[in-house]
Amino acid sequence: MTGSFCACSRNGSGNSANVASISSSASSCNLFQSVFTRLFCPSKIFMANFLSHLNATSLALSEIKSMTAIKKISTSAWLIPLFCFSIASAQQVPVVEQTLSNGMKILLVERHDEPSIAGGWVAHVGSANEHPGMTGIAHLFEHMMFKGTTTIGTTDATNDFEILAAQEKIRDEMRAEESKMRGEIRGGKIDDLLKPENWTPHYRELQKQFQSLVEAERKVLVKNEFDKIYTANGASGMNAFTMQDMTAYFCSVPANKLELWMWMESGR
Repeated sequence: MTGSFCACSRNGSGNSANVASISSSASSCNLFQSVFTRLFCPSKIFMANFLSHLNATSLALSEIKSMTAIKKISTSAWLIPLFCFSIASAQQVPVVEQTLSNGMKILLVERHDEPSIAGGWVAHVGSANEHPGMTGIAHLFEHMMFKGTTTIGTTDATNDFEILAAQEKIRDEMRAEESKMRGEIRGGKIDDLLKPENWTPHYRELQKQFQSLVEAERKVLVKNEFDKIYTANGASGMNAFTMQDMTAYFCSVPANKLELWMWMESGR
């Protein structure tokens, strides 16, 4: 998070002030304007609001270019940078990086706030990998990955694949027949391809065969099993997203369900 912070201190009884700017961006500091105009008449309410601002401000101490300005700050003004430095230190996240033998990079952050693990994985593929004639497949594929694996979401993966192959073969024949019927629409012989009465006898037969395969597939499918397994084991926040160059899946599981998460996600 980028942010800016300015600390001001009064010198004696005058109205002048020494200013130390600690900033991670080149933009103007609205917080400074508020502090500069109100710090000379501090109140408990203002100080509470000021400290609230500090808690929401990210500091970048490395951007202090001159120690001369720091030396000019009075002792009281040092309290604010030190306070903010403790906040910045608390926000540092120790990341352990490991690379598996298959090239997959693992990032680990150990926390003890609660007995759960937030896990996620990223594939470097997205809409940028699509091309004309094959658009939208990245996002579609993201959703299909929730349907299951060869062990989740089906009672017979081999039979399931055979049914899918048969469905695709029938659909190829149906597409060819639909192309013929579109020609009849252009010729004025039929008015709507969606009306069953306009279908050719061969198309009617293909439709019956395809529906029969759909019913056969339903017998081996286990609907929403992926989600049910996670939910039954205390997982939450299961979701995913697709961008131009990445597809990511993530959820949180109880700490003693880490192996389950690894097994579930390895099958996607």
